Amino acid sequence: MSASRTAALPALACLAYALAALVSDAIGSIIPLAMADLGIGVQAAGALQYLPAAATAGMALLAIAGADRLGAGRTTLGGLLLFVAGAAGMQGHPLPVGAVMALMVVCGVGISLFKLGTLALLGRLHWPPRRHGSLMNAVEGCYALGSIAAPWLVTALAAAGWGWRALYLVGGSVGMVLLLGFLPYRERSSVPPLPAVVPAADAAQVASVLRQPVAWWFAGLLGVYVVVELTVCVWMPSYLLGLGATPAAAAWALTLFFALRAAGRFAGIAVLRRWRWPPLLAGCAVLALASLLAGSLGGLQLALWVLPASGLFLAVLYPTLNSHLLSRFPATRQASVAGLATFCSATGAALGSWTIATASDASGDLRSGLLIGTLLAAVLAAALSWQAWRRPPSLQLP
Repeated sequence: MSASRTAALPALACLAYALAALVSDAIGSIIPLAMADLGIGVQAAGALQYLPAAATAGMALLAIAGADRLGAGRTTLGGLLLFVAGAAGMQGHPLPVGAVMALMVVCGVGISLFKLGTLALLGRLHWPPRRHGSLMNAVEGCYALGSIAAPWLVTALAAAGWGWRALYLVGGSVGMVLLLGFLPYRERSSVPPLPAVVPAADAAQVASVLRQPVAWWFAGLLGVYVVVELTVCVWMPSYLLGLGATPAAAAWALTLFFALRAAGRFAGIAVLRRWRWPPLLAGCAVLALASLLAGSLGGLQLALWVLPASGLFLAVLYPTLNSHLLSRFPATRQASVAGLATFCSATGAALGSWTIATASDASGDLRSGLLIGTLLAAVLAAALSWQAWRRPPSLQLP
């Protein structure tokens, strides 16, 4: 890879991750607008979240074997092409509900592919670990900035009369810029070779991962965590609107959640170096549970503050659990482990959103859906508290 391409790759990665967050984390603001625009109920609107998540879960299984063979650059370009095509299709008028959902699935699959490909390209930069770690923090920081901007952009587009689907017009335009930027990385020769040849995971290696209780323990906790998080970042705006909040107040609460989540993850870099991890994770999970419980049982004024505050306590859980899961396995099994983590996370997002939407539709009140997320937050807090108290050797964080 030439010096100019090496220098450009971090900036492209930051923009790609910001785009992914801008679209993925806008779903919470899109759902109430889509319900009014398409004339659908809560359960059907929930499909805007769980159908792309289900497609991502399937893609995670396929990408374990296929992405390395295709090449990181081509995987990135293929994902961007899918996303741009889906975003362009969203601009058609009028669109039936089925077409909107199908196009959102296409966009979701495209996002998962170009994120995976971008991550693989960054992994092949031969930088010292400290420098590479700083780069990954910057990339995740850009994702956090995209999350913060998402609800405000949706609200602004709706207020200007453009409608929520204009978000995909903005996203598709950014996707076109990224397509041009990533074009030089399409050939295998433009990607630096791996420093050592790592044999691809075969069926026996994959099976050995799936037989490990520690893999299922942490992957399962990741799946539960995702349901708890989406309870707030996807369903909180609709819940607050149902309590009588204004659209601006709901957008403010969602932005505050994303800002606190970003701040918590940056703060976690320092905090985790000073404190033992198991008690810290357990304490954060208990505080997140308290926030959801207060938000689901209290009134509007309390919910506007305590639900976004859960982002600060949830922030450190996912990256720490994910990191520890990956660290327990050798390099030859990392793809299988990462695939299992992605699969459980996406499956949790799909099933969790469907369950919350179905329960809310059946009861006619989003509070019941929020209580489901609160119940799973209790499961997460109990599991992490048990781990911190009993300290089983196979589950200890280093």
